[in-house]
Amino acid sequence: LDWAPCAGSFSTDLTGLPDGGYVLEARATDLAGNVSAVGTAATYVLDTTAPVAVVVTGPTGPSQLRSPAFTWSGEAGARAECQLSRDGVVVGGWVTCTSGYAPVLDRDGTWTVTVRLTDAAGNVSEPATSGGYVLDTTAPPTPVVTPPQTPGRDLAPSWGVIVESGASMECRLSGPDGVTGAWAPCTLPHVTSLTGRPDGAYVLEVRATDVAGNLSPVGSGTYVLDTVPPAAAVITTPASPGRSRIPTFTFTVEPGASTRCRVTSGSTVVSDFVPCSGSYTVDLTGLPDGTYTLSVRVSDAAGNPGPAATGTYVLDTTGPAAPVLVTSPASPSPSRSATWTFSYEPGGTLICRLTFPTGAVREISGCTSPLTIDLTGLPDGTYSLTVRAVDPAGNVGAALTDTHVIDSTALAPPTVTGPVTPGSSRTPRWTFSSATATECRLTRGTTVLNDWVSCSTQYVAALFNQPDGTYTLSVRSIANGQVSAAATSRYVLDTTAPAAATITPPPTPSTNRRPVWTVASGELGATAECRVLYFGSVLRDWAPCSVSPAGSLFDQLDLSDATDGTYALVVRLTDAAGNRGAEVVSAYVLDTSAPVGVGVTGPPSPGNDTAPTWTFTTAGNLVLECRLTSEAGVISDWDTCVDSFTADLSEQPDGIYFLSVRAVSEAGTPGPETTVPYTLSTLAPDGPTLLVLSGTKPVDNDRSPTWTFTLPPGTTGRCVLMQGTRTIADEACTDRFTADLSRATDGSYTLYVYAVDEAGTRSEPATSTY
Repeated sequence: LDWAPCAGSFSTDLTGLPDGGYVLEARATDLAGNVSAVGTAATYVLDTTAPVAVVVTGPTGPSQLRSPAFTWSGEAGARAECQLSRDGVVVGGWVTCTSGYAPVLDRDGTWTVTVRLTDAAGNVSEPATSGGYVLDTTAPPTPVVTPPQTPGRDLAPSWGVIVESGASMECRLSGPDGVTGAWAPCTLPHVTSLTGRPDGAYVLEVRATDVAGNLSPVGSGTYVLDTVPPAAAVITTPASPGRSRIPTFTFTVEPGASTRCRVTSGSTVVSDFVPCSGSYTVDLTGLPDGTYTLSVRVSDAAGNPGPAATGTYVLDTTGPAAPVLVTSPASPSPSRSATWTFSYEPGGTLICRLTFPTGAVREISGCTSPLTIDLTGLPDGTYSLTVRAVDPAGNVGAALTDTHVIDSTALAPPTVTGPVTPGSSRTPRWTFSSATATECRLTRGTTVLNDWVSCSTQYVAALFNQPDGTYTLSVRSIANGQVSAAATSRYVLDTTAPAAATITPPPTPSTNRRPVWTVASGELGATAECRVLYFGSVLRDWAPCSVSPAGSLFDQLDLSDATDGTYALVVRLTDAAGNRGAEVVSAYVLDTSAPVGVGVTGPPSPGNDTAPTWTFTTAGNLVLECRLTSEAGVISDWDTCVDSFTADLSEQPDGIYFLSVRAVSEAGTPGPETTVPYTLSTLAPDGPTLLVLSGTKPVDNDRSPTWTFTLPPGTTGRCVLMQGTRTIADEACTDRFTADLSRATDGSYTLYVYAVDEAGTRSEPATSTY
């Protein structure tokens, strides 16, 4: 605007003109037309541009500091105003402030400071907001300490601890020896070494310090170390031998102990180890007669294995052979006193019945051999004796029947005394007495060796070159042309050694220090001798031991103080004739040594996998057993596992789970347990807060927009930028994310921010669209 008239004041319209300095000059012209010099110029600076928004920086926390300082830099001369917000809610009005603003915060939460500038021209900048500052003056909750399964025998037990996410831990351990450790940093899983320390209760104390430095109360858990093995089970066996096919064993163990039972017959497993308690009934239906052994393994509540114990039952459902008639009274005879002798299964009893000529029957109590029946006062006639043997199992055998005829008019037969039978002598001697002359005859079955010949008071047979077998001497009296009935006496020639005994060994190898064998032989009247060897050296020399057709127990070996190794029972038989049989050997391996520990690799922990898998490494071909527990108790007890174990936690709550693994020797001795915890965490963490665009409008031409946000303590961030269904970026992030849209087209872009906890579980996302 050039010179123009003006008076007193001057106004001008700067619309459409740029910001800058404008100078007003004035001059006066008097009435005479004289023009004065230009007066002092006045300058006006036009400023319609708001100051640039500041970038506010400050601490992020979490922290206990109640007066955190926030700084920024802005247009010189501009006046700053600040406004506070807590958890996204404005808590005060605008107040004048300067960089380094340190408000006093009155309560915990996520605080932000918003700053705006007003320049000298009164232009106000866009407000700028700091990142969130987390004020945390609250102590974390008391740690929850989960001890290992207790009581336990693990010398390196692993403890589980639940603390506030992101907090650090300190631990100290006190034990029954009065030793209390100092507080020291610890992490999960926390493993304590108890090697060299006594059995008893150990208390682990834990305190947590959150990221703001607040200290929690002390939490604790107790673990009872018990490394003393329990005593072996005391087994009461059913009556043996027996005929029952469902025999029941009973046993007692220390309180709180668990037991597993297995039934074997020799090396054959009838039923493998299963949990049992107090008693065990064996189903032997359809199984053959023989020796059946119950093995009981005991573990106390701490998992210490005790020595194995066994109980033996001999199933015998087969009746004994019929008694063998050795001597019988001559018949017919005028004598009313009749005597029989028999041989029958050792240990058995006899059932005898006498049938009279009239058909009447009398049971004879207390029947034994020899059996003499007094028939005084009874009439002449035929009397029939029936004899059956009953074995120790109660089985009744086949019948032996012999008849005796009383005839008062008959000539009295001789009285014959025979040799001990069976025997190996080839010159057996009989003696006899008679009031009259006598004749003798020697037969073997139907073969007559010496026919009737006069004999006096004795008879010596010559059995040289004769085979083994039963030889019968018949002797009869002769008087006045009358011949008596023949009195007979049998002699069994036996020069053949008995067959070797049948030995049923105890389960081997085993930890049982009282092993039991059964010794059986079908040789009637045989006796047994037993000897015990240790690695071939005599531990116990020959001594009599029991033998029977069904099997007799040899339980005389006490290995309570013995060392591990191979023990052998040697048995030889001597038959009733004195012939000695071959020796038979049965070995038993005592093995109480434990295998080495198992290497266990656990799943990533904490984790949200409800089917976590542990894998194992072992030396050698060992049987492995696994047990899964939680702070609530046992989920699955000890059972066979292979080279890995996958748990089904789909129905289980979040928490700490412990997998314990041990190797078991062939003898049944478990090795040390290896326990590896797993923390299941399936609950999503809280989501991010205060997600805002920083210095950029929601609709703008900025190709590098930046968002700021606050993550919950103990989490990490995951930022995903999407354009519709297309992923532009997917990456880890902390408290801010800057997008690269340098090659992007115009459109809407949505940022999803997830908080991710230690288990990998994502929160619900916070979202913002640009």
